[in-house]
Amino acid sequence: MPLNSVREERRARRVYVHERQVMVIRTAITFLAICAVIAILGLAGIFRPVDPTQTVSQANNFGVIAPCPPRDATYPNVSQTAIRVLNGTGKSGLATAVGQALQNRGFRLQGVSNSTEKLGRTEIRAGATGLPEAYLVLAQFNDASLRLDDRTDQLVDVIIGNSFSNLDKTKQSEKTAGTKITGLQGCVAANKITALPKAPAHTPVTIRPNDSGQTS
Repeated sequence: MPLNSVREERRARRVYVHERQVMVIRTAITFLAICAVIAILGLAGIFRPVDPTQTVSQANNFGVIAPCPPRDATYPNVSQTAIRVLNGTGKSGLATAVGQALQNRGFRLQGVSNSTEKLGRTEIRAGATGLPEAYLVLAQFNDASLRLDDRTDQLVDVIIGNSFSNLDKTKQSEKTAGTKITGLQGCVAANKITALPKAPAHTPVTIRPNDSGQTS
């Protein structure tokens, strides 16, 4: 084979190999770039399926498992609803202010204090026997979640969180005594909720029907 032909063949081979290497590198870079974009979108939640039951809102208790009210339960009278207000924020005097505001609405205030827990969102806590009262208290707020704990009496705790700004002034807070309670979206029967948190220490409160003010 002539020398010039050998040189030309070698040169063509080098050009071919170089072009192949460039193509492989470009393909690899493009692939990595696509993977990076997919990873970023994945972290941002773009590819997560939309589950309407997980929408964070008051309607579904801000993502907290909500206990259902007892079957055919009705709202009690505010005067038969005993509450305690605990301050779960760093704002001094907030429990006193909220407690006074709820007392002005007719609730039976059993005391105010600081909470051992600091909360980002206000919580209404009650036991299974106090759920009608808890639903009435919940209606006074637009930022609060309802949480079942292990207490066996009817006292309802309001633990103020940093989300609190004011009591609800709309008709949602005007639940008429005797009106049937509608459970929160996705609520679960109280006897089906397990691993209940321990209730903050308190003096048990039992309010009997037509109770004029005595607690035990």
